[in-house]
Amino acid sequence: MARSTLRQLKDYNKKLTDFATSLGLKSSNWEDYSKYIALTEDFIQIRQDKSKIYSTPQICLDANITSKKILDFYNALFQPDVKKAIDIISFPNSLLSVLKKWKARNYQSPPIITKGVSYPSSLQKQKTKKIIKTDNFWLIDLFAIGYRYTSSFKSKRYFYVVDTTIYEGWNQFSDNEIEKIFSDLPKSKKAEVLVERFMNTINEPKYQYVIKNKEIRGKYLQAIAETLGLNDVIRMENKIQTEVYQKYLNKVLDKMKFDKLFSFEGYTNARDFTPFVFAEELFLREEVNADICVGPLREDLPLNLDVLKLNRKLEIDPTPIAWYTRPSNLPKIYFDCSKNDLLRVIEEDQNNKIFNFIFENLDRIGKVKEGYTKEQVIDVLYDLITKIRDNI
Repeated sequence: MARSTLRQLKDYNKKLTDFATSLGLKSSNWEDYSKYIALTEDFIQIRQDKSKIYSTPQICLDANITSKKILDFYNALFQPDVKKAIDIISFPNSLLSVLKKWKARNYQSPPIITKGVSYPSSLQKQKTKKIIKTDNFWLIDLFAIGYRYTSSFKSKRYFYVVDTTIYEGWNQFSDNEIEKIFSDLPKSKKAEVLVERFMNTINEPKYQYVIKNKEIRGKYLQAIAETLGLNDVIRMENKIQTEVYQKYLNKVLDKMKFDKLFSFEGYTNARDFTPFVFAEELFLREEVNADICVGPLREDLPLNLDVLKLNRKLEIDPTPIAWYTRPSNLPKIYFDCSKNDLLRVIEEDQNNKIFNFIFENLDRIGKVKEGYTKEQVIDVLYDLITKIRDNI
């Protein structure tokens, strides 16, 4: 798994090199910066007798931090004891600041993690105005790492899922609408006026499909949180209208022109709404004392890099990040699937990649353990899907 993960990281070597450079690491090529990256597998070794030896990065041992606490934190975040279909990835140099903050709190309140979730990607790619009838079961992997993390520290209050689906408005608005949102902003309260115009535009009748999809996804996110006994989901459509959020958005608006901020990202069909994510991260640090954010490498790295560059430009310390890998193609498992639907998905999974991914997510949330048969896993999966659906 480690070799395949390293190969996958090479696919992102340019952005990861830029990310490492922005963190202040000396990196110019794969050989230079790969030594700064930590993977799940780096924290565990399996002996011939199958016993496990846990380890931590040397940089953390040089930080004069209690080694037991370092081990607790890295095991909770990287979760090397879980049967692994994915890898968790981070720069230990970045996480060092988190450990120092934890030490400054006398090791009270372990580092708090947040995970953002966006508008359904299938709708984004198809540029469709379709309204989903049900949502995708793979939302569960947004929660699984956080569930395992909070279980390690025996409190749900150390992890939050953040619903950012309202940001999809930037992808749907026309150039003229965006220009109108930004035109003649007052010198003071720029963010307040901008957010008000943004909300007025997204609430127009022609964008009700976005609002409806946001509401459906939001219900499933909250139902998963309730089913797993986690914190309520934070809804950014409410938070962007607060003074705290707008305080941080103003930091960007006061320094940069909107046409440099909300332009299309290269050759993709998605707009760059980095300023909203930048303000969101700082808001979460003040609102819930967030220390780290996590997200899938493929989807989040480009945006994370843009936010990091914005932090550097505004001379603000960035929020440390841990990424995770996930299969590039996932089967269509929805919350209205029957047990026969699930059986068919597993039967078609010839290489067991999907089954392993399902197993790992269920393992992280404490629903299965090694030795479960496929039939038992499917029973657990169907029971979980049913409970979440019933909580809608």
